[in-house]
Amino acid sequence: MVLRAYTITGMFSYILDLCLRYASGTLVDQGCSVGFTMHHVVALVIMGVTLTIKYLPAAVAMPWSMHAYLITFPQVTLLNYVYLAMVAAAIYQIYQNPFKYMPKYRNLQVIWLLLPTLVVLWFFDCSNHLI
Repeated sequence: MVLRAYTITGMFSYILDLCLRYASGTLVDQGCSVGFTMHHVVALVIMGVTLTIKYLPAAVAMPWSMHAYLITFPQVTLLNYVYLAMVAAAIYQIYQNPFKYMPKYRNLQVIWLLLPTLVVLWFFDCSNHLI
C-alpha cells in the first residue's frame, strides 16, 4: 500500500514536471532535458504497469526506494552506480521464473527502457540536483 501511494505521488510529480518543462520551453532544449524527459516518460509507463500488479517483486521496488536517495544526495556519485545496479537487478528478476510467464508481470518487462534514458543522462553528465 505504501509503494502504491509513493507510485501515485511520483506519477503526479513526473506529470507536473513534464508540464512545467513544456510550459517553460525546456522539455527538450538540451541533452540533460532530453534525458530527464525520456526518463520521466518511461518511468510513468512503468509506474502505470506496477499499479496493475498486486505484489511487486522486491528487486523491482528497490530502484523506487533508491531514487529518493539520488535526489536527496545528488553529490554522492556512488549512489548513481547503486541505482544502476538496482535497475539491472530489477530487469534480471522480471525476466526470470515465475514472472516471465505471468501476463501482468510480463508487462513489467518494459523496465529495460530505463537503460537508454540512464545512458543519455550519463553521457551528458547530468546532475541529480532538482534545480
